[in-house]
Amino acid sequence: MPGQTLLEASPAMFRDGYEFISKRCERYGTDIFETRVMLQKTICMRGSGASRLFYDPDRFVREGAAPGRLRWTLLGTHGVQNLDGEQHRRRKNLFMEMMERASIERIAEISRDRWVQRATTWPARRRIKLFDEASVVLFDTAVEWAGVRVPEDDRVSKTRLMSALIDGPGGLFLRYIRGLLGRRIANRWAAGIIGEARRSGAPPGSPLARIADHREPDGRLLGDGAAADELLNIIRPIVAVARYVVFGALAVHEYPTALRSIRTPEGTRQFVQEVRRFYPFFPFAAARVRRTFEWRGFRFPRGRRVLLGLYGTCHDPDIWAEPDRFDPSRFENWKDDGHALIPQGGGDFHNGHRCAGEWITISLLQAAMQFLTESVRYTVPRQNLRISLMRLPALPKSGFLIQNVELT
Repeated sequence: MPGQTLLEASPAMFRDGYEFISKRCERYGTDIFETRVMLQKTICMRGSGASRLFYDPDRFVREGAAPGRLRWTLLGTHGVQNLDGEQHRRRKNLFMEMMERASIERIAEISRDRWVQRATTWPARRRIKLFDEASVVLFDTAVEWAGVRVPEDDRVSKTRLMSALIDGPGGLFLRYIRGLLGRRIANRWAAGIIGEARRSGAPPGSPLARIADHREPDGRLLGDGAAADELLNIIRPIVAVARYVVFGALAVHEYPTALRSIRTPEGTRQFVQEVRRFYPFFPFAAARVRRTFEWRGFRFPRGRRVLLGLYGTCHDPDIWAEPDRFDPSRFENWKDDGHALIPQGGGDFHNGHRCAGEWITISLLQAAMQFLTESVRYTVPRQNLRISLMRLPALPKSGFLIQNVELT
């Protein structure tokens, strides 16, 4: 079979990180290969055709597909990402109902207000670590939008808790342990919020109210664990957008001609899409084969784990001209087919496993970039801005420091 190697590849995965699948696709001269990851035979693939296959619910299931370290830190064990069939459809619809235009506009407006409030302290401070500031802004935005009350003096610690969940699965030792402990603490916190909402009510129509009142196909309310996971699946991904904010600021710094893109709403949209394509966010998505089939001469046995390279597909030279060049103009007149630009997954929003929060991500990133380029002036001191693709999740080493801040 072309591209087949059954040597254990976990050390190489940690060494190559986001480029693990792409490097081997190029080495083998194919966009699909088989190896072993964490002692399990695993099929790896990239590209728009692979994405179309991967997101076919008749071919793949998600239950038991994500590695344990992802479920025990980032995703939780009862969340929508682990479901299939009717249960997934109903749970996914819970999230899609939150994605109405008015709701997305509201969260963008909340974020703009939070950026202004947070930045009032910046001129008096010697240096600002943008990643930390963005994380707090986005946590505050998430809980206000979701209808969750968090005391002001507890918000920084809860932001760090969400960051531990995001940072944990890619770590080998301390980061991973912090992610495990953070998930336990976060689950108790979220379950307490759900319990209080069920006893005393939540803001009508809020994400918190929707989750607390959501019922499974058998008519029962979501269990405490599942409801806690889904509440965290609202707050945690919004905090994760802080990485994109830093990448956007880095793009403005390193590709100053791209700043011209942000002068119009359409230009800002193109810039944001290129940030999402160009910079590393999620490396892979996982599934298992529902029933045995063949595709392009490659056999997919029932139960076999399959990894789709998200970063690799966003840098696939068969899809993107000069994929390693930052160029927002590539999104002029661009039509989304759901399988080329897949930094947060691909396929259909409503019936598939594509991230329901993608529209929110775009909206929050647009608001952040407009704020950073129109409402503040700053300088960027010398620092280590290197992004290691070995580190999951990736971020500039320094977290992007700014200084000499002036509000405009």
